[in-house]
Order: sequence, then structure tokens, then C-alpha cells
Amino acid sequence: MVDLSRHRQKTTKDQWRSNPMPDEFNKLVVDKTYHTGQWDRMRLGIKPEEMEDKWFIYEENYWIYFHRSWTGNCIYKVKFEMNDETLSISDAYANRNVEQYTINNNEYDSDFVVWLIDRFLLNKKDSSFPKQPSE
Repeated sequence: MVDLSRHRQKTTKDQWRSNPMPDEFNKLVVDKTYHTGQWDRMRLGIKPEEMEDKWFIYEENYWIYFHRSWTGNCIYKVKFEMNDETLSISDAYANRNVEQYTINNNEYDSDFVVWLIDRFLLNKKDSSFPKQPSE
């Protein structure tokens, strides 16, 4: 199977609306490691192509930023650290500005950001969508 990610260009911050993370945010605990070989694919990011595409994702200096495509609001930012054969999440933050993002559940957001990475950046179609928090 041909790896199409090698033929895509890297998504950059200036290719879409991207507001900074607001002052209201929470630090997330995300215990997830990847193989360093996955980094080249992850850092390509995602640029919306259709109205149905909800995420604009790009990488800068080992930080991956996750923005809602319609508003440009930064919902998550995740820092990666390389360790020999593994790539781990060293820092992760979720937007807590209620005008930009209404969920306030760190456990859900930790699971959701892993799902975003697996599903959109690594193209794992079998990745399970995280359970929504109870109201």
C-alpha cells in the first residue's frame, strides 16, 4: 500500500484561520505513546477541504494545534517529546473559554485528543470515538 502522506505538503498555521489558545484552559493528563516513525505523518496536519471538515490541525516546534475549522478557535494543543523509539505527549491543554468550547471534562478531552490524533493524523479508521460526558 502506498503511503499517501509522503505526497502531501505540511499544513501550516497561515493556511487557515487560527486563533490562539485563550487564557482559560486546563492542563490534560494524556498517557499515550507512539512510535517515532509516526511523527512524519502526524506533523503533516490537516487542512479542511469541505464544509463538513471540522478540524484544522498543524504542527510547530513539536506542538500540534487543533482548531475548529469554522471559528478558528484553538480547542487543544499538544506537545510531543521524542525518546529513542517512542514519541510521547509531554503536555496537553484544552480550551476552557465557555464562549469557544462548552465541554469542561478533562477525562473526555484527554480521550478525544487521542482520538483526533489517531483518526485524523494517523488515519486509523478503526479508532473508537470516546464516550461523551454525561450532562
